[in-house]
Amino acid sequence: MNNRIGNISHLLVPTYPTTHLPNSMLRMIPTHNEFTTDRMEGLPLNSPSHRQGHSLLLLPYRGDVKEFGGNLKYRYDHEKSTPYNYSVYLDDFSVGVDFAPAAKSAIYRFRFEDSDRRLILLKANGKGEIDIKDGALCGYDNFAGIKHYFYLEFDAQPIQVDSLSHSLVFAEFPESKDVVNVRYGISYIGVEQAKRNLYNEINDFNLEKLASQARDKWNDVLGKIKIEGGTEDQKTTFYTALYRAHERMINISEDGKYFSAYDGKIHEDNGVDFWVDDWVWDTYLALHPLQVLLNPEAQEQKLASYIRMYEQSGWIPTFPCVFGDAHCMNGNHAAGVFADALNKGLRFDVEKEKEEYFAQKALDIKKNENLAVDKMPEVPLDFIGFSLAAFLGFLLGSIKIYLGPLGMFSLGSTGGAIIVSLILGAVGKLGPIHFRMNSMVLGKMRTYFLSVFLAGTGLNYGFRVVDAITGAGYMIVIISSLVAILSILFGFLLGRYCFHINWTLLCGAITGGMTSAPGLGAAIDAIECDEPAVSYGATQPLATLFMVIFSIIIHKLPI
Repeated sequence: MNNRIGNISHLLVPTYPTTHLPNSMLRMIPTHNEFTTDRMEGLPLNSPSHRQGHSLLLLPYRGDVKEFGGNLKYRYDHEKSTPYNYSVYLDDFSVGVDFAPAAKSAIYRFRFEDSDRRLILLKANGKGEIDIKDGALCGYDNFAGIKHYFYLEFDAQPIQVDSLSHSLVFAEFPESKDVVNVRYGISYIGVEQAKRNLYNEINDFNLEKLASQARDKWNDVLGKIKIEGGTEDQKTTFYTALYRAHERMINISEDGKYFSAYDGKIHEDNGVDFWVDDWVWDTYLALHPLQVLLNPEAQEQKLASYIRMYEQSGWIPTFPCVFGDAHCMNGNHAAGVFADALNKGLRFDVEKEKEEYFAQKALDIKKNENLAVDKMPEVPLDFIGFSLAAFLGFLLGSIKIYLGPLGMFSLGSTGGAIIVSLILGAVGKLGPIHFRMNSMVLGKMRTYFLSVFLAGTGLNYGFRVVDAITGAGYMIVIISSLVAILSILFGFLLGRYCFHINWTLLCGAITGGMTSAPGLGAAIDAIECDEPAVSYGATQPLATLFMVIFSIIIHKLPI
């Protein structure tokens, strides 16, 4: 197999060369975003959640530690990554690094080449805490609101161990020590449990032995499927995909206990391991049915884990992560996972799953009833209703609101129209007047009136465009283009990757934030549905208000 397949992304994010045991709590992903970059931030102790960052960084360092600036961007080379071991050479400090994993513990090896000070720093984020105990390091990092505990030991006594801050410590080794081995354990329960996890799995600093054990485990897992025929490239592609099918879900039971972010408590697992980290919107169609065939007992534990999450939180998660439900995407895809498992004879608490399913369905029905979606019929077109919405929107938009020293504010015709239309669309009907109309008819009207709007704008200002571009106005064109591009890009990155907002809603929110009706029209045409209008309506009025306030403030500044 080749875990480099997919490491360059043309859209969204790439696949990552993860080094770990199958479905293990500990996963190591190099801290460079893509294969094409030549910089990395350090060596992570763990990647707790699929595609969502790392916890704690080991940072080999040379020279005066007082000159450490808080962050490093290592240039690296000679990188080699497999499921069972990893190695890389850090050019800036002439340090070679090797890594091998167990399920909840691992070993790093640092090979210092030049005769200079040998230091290894350990860094948590600003909310983490790192303590020093008898030459060992322990504590926790804060990952998405939960504590990620660790216990770490060196194979030699450092000549100096000290703290640079509550979340940054360093250990210095003598110049005669060319190779420093580090072993550590992790836990979501506590430091002592992290120490037990380490001692349960690793009793020495033999990295080659640990890597060999990891390789044997991977061969056992990948060897469950034998293929015949095909080219070597096709076989590599197949087994790489099978390797990736064992990155998640992950088993986070520790000595018969587990921490659940779904109620913030530590529970006994009663012999049934607890599993998390499943973006079920992505995995219900193929990954879960495959695991039913390959690992039915583990799949039963995963289903039991979903039921536990429901019992602990009152909600079936959509993206169950170690830190709780990331709550992305629509629907109840876990129901499909349970149905497939039941059809194939797996055992789980069917009655509890029914309760979970119907609780979710009842919640969805209640939401629909509150919105009156199922109670109100739509008509092809009510011209009076349409005209009334436009007229009332015009009146609302023309109302001026006094904002004290900031002057007067109004929503304008577009802001007023969207607010009135949202309200009337939710009401649905007033006497004989209908406001819920056929989406296809409204779509055609929207396209026509948007064309009228753009045509009026072009005819009114077109004769000035040439003068503006050839005169001093060309700078305005450049600046406005940059502002628009950067604003859209920032909104997309923030919404998609920080808050994981569905793209359909996000594009409407972005166009609403720009108060751009043409942008909304383009988004609807591109996605071929009207969903962006919902988030557009939620953001456009506020964006209009803030844009007016900002313009007034800028106008009043002494510049």
